[in-house]
Amino acid sequence: GHLSATYTYGEGVSGKASFTVMRKLSSWDTVSVSRISAQGDAAPSSGVGGSSDYLVLASTSDVDVAVGGGAKFTLTVPRSGLSAGSSLLIEASVIDISTGEQQNSTLTLPVVYEGSDLNAHVETVDGS
Repeated sequence: GHLSATYTYGEGVSGKASFTVMRKLSSWDTVSVSRISAQGDAAPSSGVGGSSDYLVLASTSDVDVAVGGGAKFTLTVPRSGLSAGSSLLIEASVIDISTGEQQNSTLTLPVVYEGSDLNAHVETVDGS
């Protein structure tokens, strides 16, 4: 992916970025989780507020953000973490190197099958 960080008046930001890819936990998932607050900010699972549980699938940090060039990043998400019909939540955080100020943003991407269908064969106990 590519991140572009700018101030509201258009000037580029130089700093460090971190990226996290998450998916919403299913009712059958039992794992250590991160929580996303109603405002969309990441918080530890001990955080407060009305939250939904998310499973972190991949993350990276300390990525250089260059003024005018932004930052390129690659995150490999394990196939086991994907389920058609669900969505991935990508969170990017940028810390401005000159002020230390941090800004976060999120993007939701749907998970879809490409070129193949899921075919299930079901039989009853008596073989009919």
